[in-house]
Amino acid sequence: MYKARIIITLKEIIPDQEGEALLQACHDLSLNKIKQVRTGHYIEMVIDSENKLDAEKQLKAWIESALYNQVIEQFKIQLEEIK
Repeated sequence: MYKARIIITLKEIIPDQEGEALLQACHDLSLNKIKQVRTGHYIEMVIDSENKLDAEKQLKAWIESALYNQVIEQFKIQLEEIK
């Protein structure tokens, strides 16, 4: 079994309006050293798979078919084996 951490963010070339609003809020609070904010989605799940490669393959297929917009978003998968 594996614990999967999935991070979905907008591609760098896509403006992040939510991130820009958060950056402005930081500056309104005098947090002027913060120069950029990007937002996204974080999903954590446990997958029962025989090996890491199979787990990653299953997760990629699921993410690509149902979870993200490949035109504007990108994703990363982190897998950790659990006992």
